[in-house]
Amino acid sequence: VPEELALRKAELSCLAEPAERLDVRLRIVRLTELLEARDARVTMLKQNLDDVPGHAVSLEAAVNLLRDARRDEELCALLEGQARALSQRNEAVRAARLFTEAGDVAARALGDTGRAMSLYESSLALVETSQAIDELVLLSRRQEGPGCAVWLEHELRLASERERPEVVVVLARTQLEPVETDRSLTTL
Repeated sequence: VPEELALRKAELSCLAEPAERLDVRLRIVRLTELLEARDARVTMLKQNLDDVPGHAVSLEAAVNLLRDARRDEELCALLEGQARALSQRNEAVRAARLFTEAGDVAARALGDTGRAMSLYESSLALVETSQAIDELVLLSRRQEGPGCAVWLEHELRLASERERPEVVVVLARTQLEPVETDRSLTTL
């Protein structure tokens, strides 16, 4: 809807005929009504979540509305806020899942690697999952720092017997970089 609204406004500035301008303005009014209705729904759902953090139906609806509207910053903030609220209520598993989901939004939609890593780390502080560790390994590799080895060591602890050799090789390669040579020999 926001993209179509912008398109219609641009179209309006190009039209010379009054009848065409009237038609486009009426479309703009309808699109604006849709946006305002969506904003009102998001506001109501957020109020529900203020009253009952983590309310599943409200959270799912708000996430869907924000995702559909491509309001990624707001989506990430909502997920993070709900994760923190659930964490304070000792709902570690749900909080960890929301931290991971917020990390996914920060990494993929916002391109904010630092924020994504912080959110994945918050998830891991509550519940160790291979998904959060995998994302931290991936993001730390992109940053080309020794931090990748730390997350690979976490991954190694969680790896099954079948997965361990592959993780060991990747970890050793990572540690063979000049900064980590001594640690790579210990790993091997």
